[in-house]
Amino acid sequence: MGGSMDDLSGVSTFSTSAGKDPAKEQDMSGEQIAGIVRAVVAALGGYLVGKGLTDAETVAAVAGAAATLAAAVWSVLSKRNEAK
Repeated sequence: MGGSMDDLSGVSTFSTSAGKDPAKEQDMSGEQIAGIVRAVVAALGGYLVGKGLTDAETVAAVAGAAATLAAAVWSVLSKRNEAK
């Protein structure tokens, strides 16, 4: 290859915020909220399964339902805030 790691002249960079202030780009989408809720419920569910208090199928069903509800609530709230 012959190139040095210090020579990055051929590397292109990009910005996802397109020059906007990152502090103002904190709005999360419903999909992101659903993913966070699903991960938290899965972690809690894993603990409960490990303790023998529930089974994996129940945790999966509850995680899916919680993520769906969280995304729906987030959608309603974000649209309400946009209307103001």
